[in-house]
Amino acid sequence: MRNIKYIFLREYLERVRTKAFVITTVLTPLIFAVIFGLPILLATRGGNQTQKVAVAQAAGQTSIVPVLRSRLERRPQAPRPDLQRNTGVSIPGFEFQPVEVAAGHESETRERLISEVRAGRLDGCLWFEGDPTAGGRIEYSGRNVTDLIALRTLEQAVSSAVVQLRLVSRGIPADDVQRLVKSVQMRTVRVSDKGVREERGITFIVSFFFLMVLYMTLMLYGVAVMRSVIEEKTSRVFEVLLSSVKPMELLAGKILGVAAVGLTQYAVWILMALVAGGGMIGSLRTQMGEISVPASLLFYFALFFLLGYLLYSTMFAALGAVVNSEQEAQQLQMTVMWFLIIPMLVAQLVIRAPNSTAAVVLSLIPFFTPMLMFLRINLITPPAWQVALSIALLLATNLAVLWLSARIYRVGILMYGKRPTLPELVRWVRAA
Repeated sequence: MRNIKYIFLREYLERVRTKAFVITTVLTPLIFAVIFGLPILLATRGGNQTQKVAVAQAAGQTSIVPVLRSRLERRPQAPRPDLQRNTGVSIPGFEFQPVEVAAGHESETRERLISEVRAGRLDGCLWFEGDPTAGGRIEYSGRNVTDLIALRTLEQAVSSAVVQLRLVSRGIPADDVQRLVKSVQMRTVRVSDKGVREERGITFIVSFFFLMVLYMTLMLYGVAVMRSVIEEKTSRVFEVLLSSVKPMELLAGKILGVAAVGLTQYAVWILMALVAGGGMIGSLRTQMGEISVPASLLFYFALFFLLGYLLYSTMFAALGAVVNSEQEAQQLQMTVMWFLIIPMLVAQLVIRAPNSTAAVVLSLIPFFTPMLMFLRINLITPPAWQVALSIALLLATNLAVLWLSARIYRVGILMYGKRPTLPELVRWVRAA
């Protein structure tokens, strides 16, 4: 234990004193703030511009423009009334210009409107072929057809306006139509063992955030252990260290030292969030409701981070011991990385159905447990036996991988010049 302590302190102090540690610790929260905040900010600013749209209908038809205007003026009754309140995204505005299309001049009028769109005098053109109340085709031509929020808003307004015209054409009074086509607002409430509370998507955001943090840190710290082993192996520092410590002590000290570096970064990030994140959290609370991260969630996050880190860092350390350079390591590290990538690929399945058979089975696979079981706990608390079983399987896998990796490590750390074959690795493991 004494040797492990010295190696632990050496690994820890060497890393926290570097400029890379300081820069990474400061920049990582900023990068996450940009990743999560910039899209919302851009969407908020981008939706304030009013778009000029021509509405082309055959001469003699009832103009749909007044109804469109009235539908957009009553946006709180639109099919997505919670869009702006929940996401902070501004719903775009539209300025409609009615255009009557004389019989026999359809192609000419259409070409003229397309030319105006191309020249920038119009943002788009709504073209009604036939009577919209009789199921005529509706087409939108615009310079920008990638703004999904604007297109969705326009589509909903057109659909609602057409429905209103159809009902009026069948003799239903306009006042009754307004009441009949009024959309309902559904309040989403999450039910858990701790009670009920309104849910506006914050659970998904928190789950995705913690999942990304787990993925990135497990990968980065695991690779850091591998690179540390490669650096000391190529510099022959191990030959000096192994004269006074055992390979197992060296491996344990290195893994624990890098783990302490990771926990130090987490502590700094939490402190930064508490000091500087008040304004952002307050803004999110205004738009998305109460944001709360229970202590149990932080406990499971720390638990699965430590167990996952021990598992992957041990595997990365063994990988570093069998290669002779960074280039070889880059070629082989995907064999370990896939165990981290697969949970990210199936995360959407778990988010949609946390208690499905596939989600339960995948979360009980030890290599996927750190991310998928934590994700399930955050979304909907699984039965206690599943959580306990996943932790027990993860601990058992940690012990098995540690035993295998230690045997590979103690031989591979002194091997130079040739990458071992699979039969040689088996012989290393079987060696007493």
